[in-house]
Amino acid sequence: MSSNSLKFRKFNSPEEELEYWRSTTFELRDRLMDREDALADFQVQSAELEMELEKEINRLEATNSELRAKYDKCNYELESLKEKYQRAQLKAGEDLASIERELQFVRSQQEFYKSRTRELEQDNDDLERNGREVKSSMQAMESRLNRAMEHNSTLMGEVQTKKILVDEVQRLKDELKDLNLELNVVRGRNSRVVPQNGGILRTSVNGDLAGENSARVVNDIMARVKDL
Repeated sequence: MSSNSLKFRKFNSPEEELEYWRSTTFELRDRLMDREDALADFQVQSAELEMELEKEINRLEATNSELRAKYDKCNYELESLKEKYQRAQLKAGEDLASIERELQFVRSQQEFYKSRTRELEQDNDDLERNGREVKSSMQAMESRLNRAMEHNSTLMGEVQTKKILVDEVQRLKDELKDLNLELNVVRGRNSRVVPQNGGILRTSVNGDLAGENSARVVNDIMARVKDL
């Protein structure tokens, strides 16, 4: 019931007004009691809720402390990772520069090896050609060597024969020397002429015969030497 309705309400009699106020009082009392009961329930619920909230606050504070510790730890790890990342990035840059230098060196070496390979292939072709020429030359030299060995064998035979002939010539020279000495002796004897002496004449005739025989022998030896 609003205050405006009470202010402008008109009663027909004092009893009606009394009854009205009595019923209003009872109604307000009941409403007050209900409000008090509700307040008590609210206070109990508020106390329970407060306890729950305190527990929740404590739990949240603990969780918050734990999360803050984790945050600090994560923040520290993040800073550490940033430093590691910066160092890794710096090292990666240095490694990349080193790799680029090595790559440039490898490329230059590759070009060198390609050029060297072409040169070696050309040298190999030249060696193969030279090998074929050397092989052909060796075959020719072997053929010449075989002919030379055959010729040498022939020469050895001729040398052996020449040695025999030299010995024979030396022997004939010795015989010729002896015969020349003998011939000179015979001629010296023939130069002696003693007239009117038959014995000396026979000696001279015999000397002439001996000189002729010696001359024939000498001529024969000279002919044999000439043939040799």
